[in-house]
Amino acid sequence: MVLILFLITSAALAQNPRIAALYPAGAQAGKSIEIAIRGGGLAGAKRVVVNGGPGVKAELSAAGGPVDDTIRPLFNAKCVTCHESRSPDNRTLSPEQWAATADRMITARGADIKKEDRDKIVGWLQARARAGQITAKLSIAADAPPGLREVRLVTEQGISSPFSFEVSNLPETLALPNTSITLALPAIINGAITLSGQRDKFLFSAKKGEPLTFNLKAYRINEQCPMFFNPVLYLYDSKGKELAKSLGRIDIDPILEWICPNDGEYTLLVRDLLWKGNPASIYRLAIGNLPADTTLSNLVARPGASFSANMGSMPIEALLARDAAGVTMLHTAMGDTPVLVRDLPDGGGPVETIGLATAVTLPAMFSGKLTGANQVDRFKVQALKPGMGLELYTKRLGSQLRPRVTIRDEKDAVVQTRLMDGDEELRMPACFPKAGEYVVEITDSLSSGGAYCWETIGAGIPDFSLSVTPDGANLAPGRRAALLVRVTRREALQEPIKLTIKGLPLGIKAEAGVIPPDDDKALLLITVDDKAALGGGTITIEGTTELTDDQGNVRLLRRFAQPIELYRTQNNNLRPIERSAAFIGVAKEEPPFGLSVQGIESLNLGPGQTATVTVKVVRPTNGRSDVVISALGLPPGITISQGALYIPGNKDEAIFTLRGSEASRYLSTRDPKLPPLRFVFVGTTGGRNADAPTDSTAAIIVTAPREGGIKIGR
Repeated sequence: MVLILFLITSAALAQNPRIAALYPAGAQAGKSIEIAIRGGGLAGAKRVVVNGGPGVKAELSAAGGPVDDTIRPLFNAKCVTCHESRSPDNRTLSPEQWAATADRMITARGADIKKEDRDKIVGWLQARARAGQITAKLSIAADAPPGLREVRLVTEQGISSPFSFEVSNLPETLALPNTSITLALPAIINGAITLSGQRDKFLFSAKKGEPLTFNLKAYRINEQCPMFFNPVLYLYDSKGKELAKSLGRIDIDPILEWICPNDGEYTLLVRDLLWKGNPASIYRLAIGNLPADTTLSNLVARPGASFSANMGSMPIEALLARDAAGVTMLHTAMGDTPVLVRDLPDGGGPVETIGLATAVTLPAMFSGKLTGANQVDRFKVQALKPGMGLELYTKRLGSQLRPRVTIRDEKDAVVQTRLMDGDEELRMPACFPKAGEYVVEITDSLSSGGAYCWETIGAGIPDFSLSVTPDGANLAPGRRAALLVRVTRREALQEPIKLTIKGLPLGIKAEAGVIPPDDDKALLLITVDDKAALGGGTITIEGTTELTDDQGNVRLLRRFAQPIELYRTQNNNLRPIERSAAFIGVAKEEPPFGLSVQGIESLNLGPGQTATVTVKVVRPTNGRSDVVISALGLPPGITISQGALYIPGNKDEAIFTLRGSEASRYLSTRDPKLPPLRFVFVGTTGGRNADAPTDSTAAIIVTAPREGGIKIGR
């Protein structure tokens, strides 16, 4: 039997400030520009934080007037259940649009709002809209590496969501709405389709036979844009004849690759597919003899080493960090592009003639690109010991390729065939069952084409990678949050992994965590002091473990957690987005609710047994926010059958059923020296990070007491 003691606690996270638009979204190295930032909950901005690379300095100057947040309880009571206005921090509307929205609630939806209350609510929403525009000066050093940065604001409500800003090494200019601008190529244009029916036109000269690329980025710099912006490109000659168009190539971003037919003047048109306008319809358009495909000619690199490859005809050089591991993004003038970083030899690309090729000794890593339906890439390899396998990457490279991999032995007999299925990368453990030579064949199962790379697994070289979800949290003073850190172990790594948070702002504390050998995750609980200063900062989560070789030598292996934002798309799907840095913010505003575990101090729970847990939602007076509650970080062998539970504004309890499976038996014999396992109940009210603990946390701690079993408590 298992003894469980519940920790009864309440904690909460504040509403996240949000950047909806940043314009212009890029600049040339060596220049200084003023940017305008729009969004929700940005009042009281204190400073700008730029992550993702060196060479960009920011100086903030706030715009707009004060916001009377004493009106928020009235708004929560009257408007929070309306679909159009329940999340003002997640919408970018002008003051006039907010007034029209409130009036539509009253006239069309029959909302019971008196004129006096209507005027207060509209005034509050309009003040937030005016306070939602911030200006800042960005100074880009002449030697700033090209590529994407992430811009965040530190505000009274904590740290905002990020918005992409791109540093280039090309001349840049600003578009003017419904205006024709003459360009000298190559060039990058920063534009925004803010008006309905807007047409941005760009005139240029070209020579016969000159190859040109027109590459527009909207979705690639702002994942929110499909909700309101679908950019399209049209190319015309001097007589207005349409020569080419693109309605989208990389997701919704349009790209044209064109060879000029004759010397002359040409016009490129940018507009929205549905002729809509929005202040957040930001784009960057690169025009010139530039590569449209940002895939590198070589997709593998070693940590701490110099790296060189080609992007089309453009040479790319970089120095990899010593602690880089796994799929890593390189910043380039044409955008960020991925490479696989391992401390393994580069085995090169596919060979043309297997009979003449020399086998590459494993372990090693390789890369290639399939461009035709009948193309077969072949690699000749030598396994020095049995049981080695391979892992092939396409999804994390942004490739559309659906590969089929066939392994043949020295007699050309098929050893194993595997087709990529679903969204997981293709893994083939022990596909080289014996020592000897093999041929690896890679083909395209869907004729979609794309790049790939693959590496040896099962070679006995232990490693691990970490991710953390969410990418951060904003907390009111005295509150607590949980960050979930997950590990992917390689080569049967068995050692525990110690987790520490670096760079915590003053007044914020976090317990060191450990991912034990018997689990793939750990929760880091973060607490903000009652007197912590508003604001916060970015943090780094470090994981370390000690490895001992056959000679008894101890080596420290260090990896850093990749922050992951779980962004909910307009189709209600979760899209994981890798961020440059994690953050912890301190917010002025109290959250809309809190959570606590109710009514149970202890119970017995063993394999096959169940127990109910009641989680109570505590709302302030007039609070009516809907809440979705779920468990985060459940230990192995413990399940909750309901998943997430929706609690409407007129209810205040959620009842969960805990179940112990046969796999929970290990908890009774678990090494008592290992740290406690923990899980939490989290609540959300929606927004960007809809499935992360962005609003409230109630923690439960699971340990293995001496008498055996599970203990939940402090």
